[in-house]
Amino acid sequence: MPGHNRHGPRVQARDLTRSYTALRLYLDGHTYQQIADRMGYKSRNGPYAAVQAALRDVRAHRLHLAGQLVDEQAEPAAAKYRRHLKALDYELGTTAIAYRITEARKALDDLAAAYGLD
Repeated sequence: MPGHNRHGPRVQARDLTRSYTALRLYLDGHTYQQIADRMGYKSRNGPYAAVQAALRDVRAHRLHLAGQLVDEQAEPAAAKYRRHLKALDYELGTTAIAYRITEARKALDDLAAAYGLD
């Protein structure tokens, strides 16, 4: 099953493939007993556990991808914010400071929006 580290990579890959096959059959409308009969499980408990393991793996992967997507969306705003802060460091005491503060605040608002904090 996905996530178990008792065995080597071949066994883990086989178990993962088996779990995803059971999930595919389940999503195609097969009962756990039908999956057990077709895939050689001893009872319907095996396919149930395999489907649950595959679903956990899918959910974890989806959360990971969602986090990456948010990071990718937020990075331009964070970079813009850092640029304006750096410019502020160089321009302290000049008339451009108000513009830089405004632009930094906009970048921070964009970053908050990317993370859904607005």
